[in-house]
Amino acid sequence: VGLADVYGARGELARGMGDLEAAERAYTESLRRFRMVGGRHLVGVGLNLALTHLQMGRVDEARAWLDSVVHCPEAERATRGVSAVLLAVARLCRVSCLAHSGEWTELARELAVSASDLETLGIVSTDVMTVAMSTAKLCRDAGRLAEARTLLAIAKAQARTMDAIDGLEELAASLR
Repeated sequence: VGLADVYGARGELARGMGDLEAAERAYTESLRRFRMVGGRHLVGVGLNLALTHLQMGRVDEARAWLDSVVHCPEAERATRGVSAVLLAVARLCRVSCLAHSGEWTELARELAVSASDLETLGIVSTDVMTVAMSTAKLCRDAGRLAEARTLLAIAKAQARTMDAIDGLEELAASLR
């Protein structure tokens, strides 16, 4: 499992520095190694790979993985702990995929669950803030202002917690 962890960490570093191709390679190798040994970090590394695919604009690839996580039997039992946190973030990422494809009814359902879970679990993450903000813009541009406002509220809550509120006011103003 050691090398799988190392590749996962390399993916995190590369993604943090904006080298998405290197992040994708590292996460893919980490997943390959975890699958060989049955590592418990498969979902976390897979989520990072999905986030990377979203950042690269490869929404269909991100969605395939996110759908498999959100609809797996274990997802229904994930009510606390790391599994619940990963599932809540995966749901929010899936909301982004649904916005890209214009699946508004399913997006509304998934967003309601995701928003509730994020708040209940007290999740604080720059990934959550970034995905919520970019998805709010997609919703705004599609005229889905209620969804955009919900996503903006998620992004603002994240930003306040991280003291990173700058940059969200322009988006907020466009939703008034």
